[in-house]
Amino acid sequence: ISLKSLNKDSVNLHIKRFDFKEHSGFTLKGLEAHMTGNKRGIHLQDFKLNLPQSHLSLNELKMDFQNDSIPFRNFIMNGGLAKGSHLTPSDIASFIPALSNFNSKLNLSIPQINASQRHAEVMSFKISSPQQEVNLEMTDIGIYFTGETPYVKAVLKNASINANGFEFLLKNLGKE
Repeated sequence: ISLKSLNKDSVNLHIKRFDFKEHSGFTLKGLEAHMTGNKRGIHLQDFKLNLPQSHLSLNELKMDFQNDSIPFRNFIMNGGLAKGSHLTPSDIASFIPALSNFNSKLNLSIPQINASQRHAEVMSFKISSPQQEVNLEMTDIGIYFTGETPYVKAVLKNASINANGFEFLLKNLGKE
């Protein structure tokens, strides 16, 4: 981790490689990113998160604090997952134990995320198995944080599974 500059009102940080293994079993094989921030916002570039069998990357993420004197109180965030991002659910089994046998890769596509303090919008979300046996695609996803209970609305564009997809799911969810 290289702290390029740290001033009273700004930071420039370059994470070249960060990894660890936590006692719960969670393993971070690599984290890379370049972040700059000041009282106007945060800019994250070249973010790469590697787990044992997963790879998630963001080309760019920008957070604008809306000229507010208190960062994160009012903000707008824009970004999305880069092409080629994938998740192997067993990599996060320390958080969701039911995924411990799900050892197959799932392709993820979230090209754009817009967020603010009270809501997040995802224009398109797609998750699929490598051979497209299982597909889930949603559009116009809104996550709203009003009151004590957040709620989600979305348009389900496609949910499909073929005969091989059932076998794929049964194998990965630990059913014989």
